[in-house]
Parts: sequence; structure tokens; C-alpha cells
Amino acid sequence: MIRFVGFVCLAAALEFARNQCDLLEAPKHDASQTCADVIKALVGAANPRQFFVATQEDELRNHLRGIPAVPLMHIQRTVLLM
Repeated sequence: MIRFVGFVCLAAALEFARNQCDLLEAPKHDASQTCADVIKALVGAANPRQFFVATQEDELRNHLRGIPAVPLMHIQRTVLLM
């Protein structure tokens, strides 16, 4: 039974995708583009790919709060806030 539950949990975890910002690794990029700009572009106007964003940047959080269905997470005074 424990193996089955573990398999179900693993299958559910594999459904989540991680996207990495390759801004620093890209040989050609616009110097004015920041990772926050990339995150805004990935999320878009309606978050169709259902991204969950964890950031400490106030400006980015304020922008993403205006978009429905974007779960946000940040740490404030050693407390995890959602």
C-alpha cells in the first residue's frame, strides 16, 4: 500500500514543470531585459500555463497580483507567506 501511495505522489509531482530563466546563460540577450521581465512574459495576461511564482521583488509581486490565478509566495521575516 505504501508503494502505491508513493507512486501516486511521484506521478503527481512529475506533472509540475519547472522553468528556468536562461537570461544569464544566453549568448545574445537584451541588456535591459531582467528576469522579472522574463517571468512577466511567461505568466502573460492570464497565466494559461498555471505558473506558481516565488519572488522577493515587491515590484514583480505587485504586478502579478493584478493577474488572476497567479499563486504568489515570498518570505517576510523568516515566515513563508502566500
